[in-house]
Amino acid sequence: GAPRWCSDSEQWRMERTLGPGCAWPPSRLKLMMQQQEEWKLGYNEVVVDGPSYVEALPGAIEAVVYRARAPQSQLIAEHTFYKDFQRRFGPAAAPLLLFDEHNWDAPFAAPPC
Repeated sequence: GAPRWCSDSEQWRMERTLGPGCAWPPSRLKLMMQQQEEWKLGYNEVVVDGPSYVEALPGAIEAVVYRARAPQSQLIAEHTFYKDFQRRFGPAAAPLLLFDEHNWDAPFAAPPC
């Protein structure tokens, strides 16, 4: 069915005590991000309009990121994705970054290879 859109700051305060129950419309993304930060929720999802995203490629992607401690099979899949992305959009389309969730001082770095 249709989503129940979060609509105003009063509902924002109510949702904090009642739990999730509404979705933020695209025009309220900034408010949703503020809510996320204030409540320290740790997890959220954003639904992206697929056709608009695809039309904006490669500029819609700022970087391709992979986890430093990912299983070997995932690293291989991510490397394959990145090579395919480079073939399609060029080597300068987006950098490849290594993400280390345990390195709070510098979580992103260039990969060693």
